[in-house]
Amino acid sequence: MERAPSLRLAAAGLLAGLMVTSPVVTGLLAGVPAGQAPVPSTAAPITDPVQRFLAHPDEKLTQYRAKRHLKARNERFNKEAWLDALTELDPGQGFRYTILAEDGSGLIRNRVLHRALEAEQQAFASGDVGRSAISPANYQIDFGEHDGATGLDRLRIIPRRKEQMLVEGTISVLAADGELVRIEGRLAKTPSFWTNRVDIVRRYGRIEGVHVPLSIESTANLKIVGDSVFSMTYTYESVNGKAVTSPSRQPSQ
Repeated sequence: MERAPSLRLAAAGLLAGLMVTSPVVTGLLAGVPAGQAPVPSTAAPITDPVQRFLAHPDEKLTQYRAKRHLKARNERFNKEAWLDALTELDPGQGFRYTILAEDGSGLIRNRVLHRALEAEQQAFASGDVGRSAISPANYQIDFGEHDGATGLDRLRIIPRRKEQMLVEGTISVLAADGELVRIEGRLAKTPSFWTNRVDIVRRYGRIEGVHVPLSIESTANLKIVGDSVFSMTYTYESVNGKAVTSPSRQPSQ
């Protein structure tokens, strides 16, 4: 049994960061503003990068089956754990998961990794997944710069309110069509007194023609215990009822 108060504090602080990070994960599953309509093929090309992102058509991710690898560690106390899970999203049954394997610190596994999946399940059940959508209702979105080497436009996102569900930072989108490929920033509001900041990097790709999340990394900087790091990656088996036969498309970022 792990009894060190400092380790408990580290895990509790990391948990506090994850409990707000996980709803952000689920809220950004679609990667596009809620209610976005496809642009008719006869419409004139959109030249403004922000409007191109807002108007980008996407098939909504409504159903999938994916294996996930979750990992968390605290550098200062040299404690870490990992977990593999089979996750499924279904319009009728919602989000559910099955633990396949796990190892490492029991405290981190039970209070961080398991809780992250539980929080995602609760977010779907409560309907909170749309609260963090990158839309004009939630963010001021401004053009930042164009990266000719990667073909990406970088847009600045500024939350319209201080909420733990929102991120202040940048999004990277394909300059050609406005598709979202990366979100990077800091939670607009820290989850607790013990948390100085929570930084997030979220990556997206395209599988079987559907825009999907590929990975997330978060670093929670905590008073006394320093940085605690969490990561989660997806390996899809099916997307919107289609078996996965092709690798994801993840542009240089």
